[in-house]
Amino acid sequence: MILNFSYTNSEIQDPQLISICRAGYNALPVIPDFRIRRNSTYPYCNVHYVEEGDGEVLLEGQSYSVKKGDLFIVGAFKAHEYFANPKAPFVLKWMEFSGGLDLVEAFSKRWNSPVINTKAHICILHSFENILKDVQQNKMDCFRQSKDIYAFLIDCIALSDKFLHLSTQQGVIKKIRDYIERHLDTTLEVSDLAKIAGYSESYFIKFFKENTGQTPNQVIAQLRHHKSRILLITTDLSILEIAHAMGYYDTSHFIKDFKRCEGMTPLKFRQQSKMYG
Repeated sequence: MILNFSYTNSEIQDPQLISICRAGYNALPVIPDFRIRRNSTYPYCNVHYVEEGDGEVLLEGQSYSVKKGDLFIVGAFKAHEYFANPKAPFVLKWMEFSGGLDLVEAFSKRWNSPVINTKAHICILHSFENILKDVQQNKMDCFRQSKDIYAFLIDCIALSDKFLHLSTQQGVIKKIRDYIERHLDTTLEVSDLAKIAGYSESYFIKFFKENTGQTPNQVIAQLRHHKSRILLITTDLSILEIAHAMGYYDTSHFIKDFKRCEGMTPLKFRQQSKMYG
């Protein structure tokens, strides 16, 4: 990995302050088999910004997609893992810090996700990049570091008010997506989703596409593919079992759909993931 800059703080940390321990920015994409896995003894909080590429974050039994423009925050003493899509390696900006765990916990609880899309919250990205810039230029003493990271985390928490108070339309979309994710192993009919939303089928399809840019069936297919990738990587379930878990009763149909999305069969994807892992 070639780093544009890599910072390590060798000084003794003041437990009353929030202090950056390590930070960096890789100027070129990380290697395709990039994967970080940490157990619950890891003592630092960390923030990563995905400048290029896409991948997954696994945290407390949940999987979260991350893509270009996303920032994700993980608290200390949280078993977690993140890895890049071999086809779209990460370019990351990142920092690890001690202290501030209560703020990170508050952020996680209010957002119910470690991921922020910075395209919608560009001020968060600017704050993060300014911290890294000052670190790179050695402009930050321990007190300024603590103040700036504290302000960054408070801003992330404050933004959750907008996230939690969703508009009626956003609330309906979230309700439908949550339902789809909980029932991926069943036959999902658009007519049933329309009833859950309280709309006619024709209006629901139009409403859903206007608010997501995708049809309901496209979102169902996308979520099934995303979940099947996770199962292929993290479990030893057979292709047949994964197909059934994704609501397919015809394994060949599952294989065909997976290959169309991923460019390879589920078996080859699993083999390649193990090779990289």
